[in-house]
Amino acid sequence: MMKPIILIKKVYLADQGEDLTIRFAVASERKICLRNVSLSTMAGLDADFAVRMNLTVNGTVMDRDGNEFTMPYVIKGVATLNNETCEDKGAYRLGYGKVMEAMEDAGMSSVADRMKGEMMGQFALIVKGCRGGWKDQDNGGDKDSNNGKGDYWKDF
Repeated sequence: MMKPIILIKKVYLADQGEDLTIRFAVASERKICLRNVSLSTMAGLDADFAVRMNLTVNGTVMDRDGNEFTMPYVIKGVATLNNETCEDKGAYRLGYGKVMEAMEDAGMSSVADRMKGEMMGQFALIVKGCRGGWKDQDNGGDKDSNNGKGDYWKDF
């Protein structure tokens, strides 16, 4: 039995106060249901995203390499987070169904297998100008504060 495929970008960057829109798709060869799609923090807390989705039969999706393919069932969605703040930065997970049950059904019994399963649909949200996690190699300062060294974010 094939699990649904979750297609979502791995990293999103946003300015403080900006509205962020994330597009995603969940595709499967078996029937899927909108109510089984969830968006949460990696700690399992509900995220403050407003989510809109629709289900398409014989829908077309594009993989990371730009190849387009048709799947019997496709959920396409848009998640919006308004007025980004530093509290919004972090890791999130777009999931389908109950995570632990799905991993057990797929034969993922070891801790390593379960961690791999939990990574599906994971993405990071980085809010520009917020401290934490991005250390400058030259002087120990935060790259996201710029330290007068030009626009660090232009490469993203």
